[in-house]
This record gives sequence, C-alpha cells and structure tokens, in this order.
Amino acid sequence: MQTDKGDSGRLRCFIGMPIQVHIRDALARAQAELRAVDVRASWVAPEMMHLTAVFLGDIEPCLVDAIRERVSESLAGCPALPCSIRGLGSFGGGTPRVLWAGVGGDDGPLKAVQARLAVAVRASGLVIEDRPYTPHVTLGRVRSARGSSTWLPVLTAHDTTLFGEQVIDAINLYQSHQEPSGAKYRVLHTWDLVGSPE
Repeated sequence: MQTDKGDSGRLRCFIGMPIQVHIRDALARAQAELRAVDVRASWVAPEMMHLTAVFLGDIEPCLVDAIRERVSESLAGCPALPCSIRGLGSFGGGTPRVLWAGVGGDDGPLKAVQARLAVAVRASGLVIEDRPYTPHVTLGRVRSARGSSTWLPVLTAHDTTLFGEQVIDAINLYQSHQEPSGAKYRVLHTWDLVGSPE
C-alpha cells in the first residue's frame, strides 16, 4: 500500500466515520452563518467533515497493517449505526478553541463502537489518549476568540438544530496531511459495518 509520508517517515492518522453529503451541506450553511458574524477560524472544508473515533497521532507505516487486522477483528458482526447530527457548541470554555456540531439522541451505540476501536488500536501496539469520548464533527478551529460575545449566541441559537440523520455503515482509517488550504484527509482503509442498524 502506498502512503504519503511526512518528513519523519511517520503517518499522521485517525479512525473516523464519514458524514453524508446532505449533512455536510447543512453544516456548511452553519459555517457560513458563523463567518457572517466574523468568527475568526480555520474552517474545515465540507468534504473533509467526519466524526473522529480514535486519534492515532504520528505512527510508523509498519503499524498500519496491524491496526487494520485488529480493527477488523473488533468490528466483526458490528451493525450499522443510526446517527443524527444535532446542535452546535465549542470546546475551550470562556476561550473557545474548537467549534463543533454534536450527535443527538442515543449516542450509546456510537460510544460502544468507539470503545471497541480504542481497545483494538491499543492491541496493535499504539498508546492513545484515555479520556471520555465526546462524538462531534469539527467545523473550525478558532484563531482568535476576540468578539466571541457576538457570535457565541449563534451557537446557542442552534443548540437543538437537527442538521441531518444518516446510517453509519463504514468506518475509515484516514491519513491527515497539511496543505496551504488546510488539512486534507486520505482514506487508507475502510471497514464496512455489514449488520442491519439496531
């Protein structure tokens, strides 16, 4: 498998779930609304939007096959996951750093799959962060929180907005690389969720 390597020869990777076009379009409109009130952020391009499950960091290329095998074992028989993207929010408290769209409804099945993925990744030999999982779609990374009092109300106004529903029937291993226009993601492997949604 050919991969684009960074200067160190390592691959910056994560495991995530693709977001369907109709939801990405709705989130792009939310981004436009935030831009209109002068949010200073590095925006995620709609075609790059996803739900991150496990951030792997910079990994040796030789670990890719081990991760593929362990995750394949972990996801055997795993059903597809109903998912709704609902509400806007931010990480960073009084100094917002990341703007996101959340997951609505029962996120228990999604968190359970994420936990299985984390176990599989650790079994492949990687050390990853151990912290509570908050499923979300990153919309942008705030460059300056100046003037946030004028745009935080936009997030509040969309606290319960439904941006769309989908069935997650695949999980991807992504490689991330930085370009002048922002981060770009390349799919290195896809695991299909073959069972019917529960």
